[in-house]
Amino acid sequence: MIDDPSNFSGDPVWIFSGANDPLAQPVNQVAQKEYYENFGASVNLVVYDTEHKVPTIFAEGDDYLNTGYDTMGVMLEYLLTNLQTDPISSLNSADLNYKDNGVLRRFSQKEFVEASVFETVGLTEYGFVYYPFSCVDGTI
Repeated sequence: MIDDPSNFSGDPVWIFSGANDPLAQPVNQVAQKEYYENFGASVNLVVYDTEHKVPTIFAEGDDYLNTGYDTMGVMLEYLLTNLQTDPISSLNSADLNYKDNGVLRRFSQKEFVEASVFETVGLTEYGFVYYPFSCVDGTI
């Protein structure tokens, strides 16, 4: 840990677990929940009926699970609306035209983790980052 764990007190913590995940079994996330709660964090543990994939409303292809459940939206809403300082009141709804309104870029995750991690914990070699045009051009 970099900081004193007591600083978690009152902070929102969001944990996701795939109910059928053979690599990161839900019992591990329950232990995480208990750990953060010991320091007074406000923890939301979401267990979703999936394996080692992140359900989404936008993804295409086999690496993701397009189920209609907006994992990232649910996470951001919980975290950002429960901040102790300057919480937001709500998030905008998901942009169904996101392809027309921004750029999705693929990047290599190799510079952030050792190569063996990809073989042992189920990470893919590439991650993705989305840049809305309104952020790039400064209108937001």
